[in-house]
Amino acid sequence: MKNLTQIGVTYLRSHAKRLLDGLLDRLVVARMRLKGLEQPSRRFTTSELLLQTDSFNAASERYFADHQDVEALLKKPWNTAAYGRYLFNIGVLFYWARLAPGDTVADFGAGSCWVSHFLNLHGCRTISIDVSPAALALGRRLFEEHSLTRWELDPRFVPYDGYTIPLEEGACDRVVVHDAFHHVPNQEQILREFFRITKQGGIVAMREPGRRHSGTADSRREMETTGVLENDIVVEELGRLARSCGFRSVTVVPLSLGGMAEVAAEDFPEFLVGRGLLRQWSKCAHFLVGAHFILLYKGEYLSTSRRPEALRARIEVLGAAHREAVAGERIQVPVQVRNDGEALWLGERHGAPGVTRVGAHLCNAEGATLVHDWYRLPLPGDVAPKREEILVLDLAVPSDSGRYVVEVDLVAEGVTWFGQTGSPTAKLTLDVRAAD
Repeated sequence: MKNLTQIGVTYLRSHAKRLLDGLLDRLVVARMRLKGLEQPSRRFTTSELLLQTDSFNAASERYFADHQDVEALLKKPWNTAAYGRYLFNIGVLFYWARLAPGDTVADFGAGSCWVSHFLNLHGCRTISIDVSPAALALGRRLFEEHSLTRWELDPRFVPYDGYTIPLEEGACDRVVVHDAFHHVPNQEQILREFFRITKQGGIVAMREPGRRHSGTADSRREMETTGVLENDIVVEELGRLARSCGFRSVTVVPLSLGGMAEVAAEDFPEFLVGRGLLRQWSKCAHFLVGAHFILLYKGEYLSTSRRPEALRARIEVLGAAHREAVAGERIQVPVQVRNDGEALWLGERHGAPGVTRVGAHLCNAEGATLVHDWYRLPLPGDVAPKREEILVLDLAVPSDSGRYVVEVDLVAEGVTWFGQTGSPTAKLTLDVRAAD
């Protein structure tokens, strides 16, 4: 009877929570609909934009070629009061694009290539793309003047003619666009180019202004003084257009630096359970209308072992987990490993970072590590989620007698050991005796 009562109480609480959540959703939606969603400025029709494509592209070249303060362009984003916002923007872009060292990333509308340089320092192979050769020349200078530039990653600077991106099909793991797509007059054509140059399973990640951008005073002044296009980005329209160009899905990450709230420390527990949520969401939505983080997916996205948060394995030592051995000999230990995470484990053909291998730490009887990087064994190839492999470890028994513990784990080289992400390891105890 007691158990039935507990089940009933749990059900009622759950049901009440669903009702309250639904009521809160209706209140928020009703309030936002009363305020109304701002309509796009619509300074140009699609046909007008297409007719002026060459003019807008030429204006972009003039903007960089005739710029009066080249040094300011080279110091971006550090020389602006908005540097915190810039860092937030690229942090969100890089995270949701699922970027990892070793990825080939096209930075479209790269300008002076400061975003490309961030990617280079992170270990990505960058392709900076812009309609302005003058901008790319500045970008190359930025790379050349920075002492930490990773030239071994072969950064490329690729001008395009405003219509066709001169890269082969599937050349990029990711395309990153930071405040550049709203300058593009022929958006459908460029979206088709993005689709073409992105690998299957790749992502195009954008940060763009919103539906009223072209009508702001700053945008009008910029167009009047430079001739560069300042257009609106309406995410639902962009979504439909991108899907018509082949992208499987289009999503928006509803994050806004300006829309975030400060909460008094003593009020934080109440905030976590919903107090003040309606007021906070109203403020956040105001900022979300003005700027968007947009993700375009080409096919089904599959994470890889270059990203640590998706790594998890099940490891089993087959046979006895406690063995006797002679000092200095070699023993063979079969193990079974199963990919219980969401990422594809990359095999040897991919190269570091992210190549996944079976590894082991050598510990003493109390579990203290004696040799951290004690053993490595390559996988036979890529291992997809839910797949498993049986491998044989060829271990060199320590030369000193005593009891040892071999902790078997997997390691994504240059990224992390799986055990460091919370994935369980397996242990083999060795009782080592001296050779006769």
